[in-house]
Amino acid sequence: MRHFALAFISLICLLFFLQTTCPARAAKLKLIDQEDEETVIKNPGILFKHERLVKEGLMVKKGKGKAILSWSKIKKIVFTEPYQAQITLKNGKKLKAFILEDQGKGLSGETDLGSFSIRLKHLKSIEVMPEKKTGVQKYTSTGPKVVGPMKLPQISAPKIKVPLKVPNIKLPGLVPVGSIPKPQGEKKNFVRFVNRSGQPATVRIFNQKTKVKVEELEVPDRASKGVLTQNGVYYIVTRYGETEKDYRYSKGKKITVQPPAGKRQVVTITLHKIKGGNYPTQKAEKSQFEGK
Repeated sequence: MRHFALAFISLICLLFFLQTTCPARAAKLKLIDQEDEETVIKNPGILFKHERLVKEGLMVKKGKGKAILSWSKIKKIVFTEPYQAQITLKNGKKLKAFILEDQGKGLSGETDLGSFSIRLKHLKSIEVMPEKKTGVQKYTSTGPKVVGPMKLPQISAPKIKVPLKVPNIKLPGLVPVGSIPKPQGEKKNFVRFVNRSGQPATVRIFNQKTKVKVEELEVPDRASKGVLTQNGVYYIVTRYGETEKDYRYSKGKKITVQPPAGKRQVVTITLHKIKGGNYPTQKAEKSQFEGK
């Protein structure tokens, strides 16, 4: 009976301990690109030219060798030239580093609107955002008192493959994004537009090589719409306004939709009439919108 009581108490203690633990936080980065656009990403990873994804940190040259500089040790990276950077560590030490160019496929991660990727040569800076410390509360006669932080053990869980879906995200004045449509033949990728221009927009997607229009869709103001596309290189020309006398046009840079074999790519573009969003644009003429 005594052994049973001891085993029962041990089990209760173990359950209480597991309930008070949580998994380690993943890195969160604040990116500033060459257009001074700020983007915050979670779960960052760097894709190498030979399709290897590295999540631990940034690969730098070290003499004749190379080393991974962990995100947990970095405070800020400021790019002085393409693939050259001034790195400030969390311990206050500063160093100049040459970034390994095999990482040319770029930095990727998750934002509140979905997946995001950018090439390292298009960045001005990367800042590793501080993690919130986890404390444990001790209750006294005068009230709770935090006596942490407490080191939490890492508990691994089996990986479960689930269909690729984007959760419904509610933003002020925006409709829910919804799930990504299923592939239709060769059209397996998804390009989504979020309209923050203040006016309704008509978006035409052109093939970069042939200049032929491949898709067109209407995106109301403060709404989001998307379209399935096949692999390729594209650009968009957007018309803003409700009547012809008010129409304004803009043309964007090329969009490369080329995921690894067996994968599909999701591209999210924010529509702005002026500088802003995550996709560089310039003024355009009506003839460009008409594909002439």
